[in-house]
Amino acid sequence: MENSFGKSYKLCSKIQISRLFSNGKQIKSTDLNLIFLKDGFNIEESFQVMISASKKKYKKAVQRNLIKRACREAIRENKLILESYLIGNGKKVLFIVNYKGPICPKHEELNPQIKSLFEKLIKNV
Repeated sequence: MENSFGKSYKLCSKIQISRLFSNGKQIKSTDLNLIFLKDGFNIEESFQVMISASKKKYKKAVQRNLIKRACREAIRENKLILESYLIGNGKKVLFIVNYKGPICPKHEELNPQIKSLFEKLIKNV
């Protein structure tokens, strides 16, 4: 397992995204919501993720892109926690990370939240 976050980790399928929103379970943190769905699909990696920030709350695309970049970096740094568990147990997970906190997060601030969300996700998977 390497510490990169390539295209194979990104959730792009509209069918799987709509299934996630309709059937997924939710885990909440102070600044983040995580909606997840386990097993029942054929994906390359052990997990795939989509990161979102509300267009209604963060009007400018620059703000949304900064938020997504910070979330992506925090996920990349903490992905080994989740990936080692999923590979060890032969499970696959799709999830969406929805950011709802202050405008300019730093990935150092998001690291503990992502880590705790991943630990909660491991308990629920």
